[in-house]
Amino acid sequence: MVSRRPSPATVISLAALFVALGGTSYAAVALAPKNSVGSAQVINGSLQKKDLSRRAVTALKGNRGLRGAAGAAGAAGAAGAVGATGPAGAAGATGPAGATGPAGATGAAGTALAFAKVNADGSVDATKSKNVTSAMVTLEGTAAYCFRNLPFTPITALATLLNFSNGEITAGVAPDIGGVCPAGTQARVETYDDSGSISPESFIIWFN
Repeated sequence: MVSRRPSPATVISLAALFVALGGTSYAAVALAPKNSVGSAQVINGSLQKKDLSRRAVTALKGNRGLRGAAGAAGAAGAAGAVGATGPAGAAGATGPAGATGPAGATGAAGTALAFAKVNADGSVDATKSKNVTSAMVTLEGTAAYCFRNLPFTPITALATLLNFSNGEITAGVAPDIGGVCPAGTQARVETYDDSGSISPESFIIWFN
């Protein structure tokens, strides 16, 4: 067998290996008890919250500070969509009648020379008449209401049925057409039903 000396490089490599193994063994012995680290082994600023115990984290919390000033109000948001119309409520009770208002001013006097409410039998309603006291009814072939002995000479005469559903009404002014009314008649009124037949009806007449 041939005996060889180790080269210088081999000697240096072996020495480095022994030193490394010796340092690791030392650290394992010095870091007792197990899983504990001292202040000398911790690099400043390297620990995180998860590395600390719950008691340590609680001790690090300080007292709550004063409430800060309220921030400025934010801008108003856009208006929302209009909601659906709700159902109508029940009608309220009728309120009490109000006080009677003051009477209105008296109107201007009318311009009619005369007027009258004439009943179907020719009688005149005195409470609704002026300067007309009676009307004569003749049925000699026609229902004619004859007005005479009026205290004026009428310019025109206008008559209107009280019940418009019964027909039409016509009014004539003297001279009497056909001589139906007596002499001196100043106005004559004839009434007709829906069929066009002469029919006595109550009416109102104005003389102007």
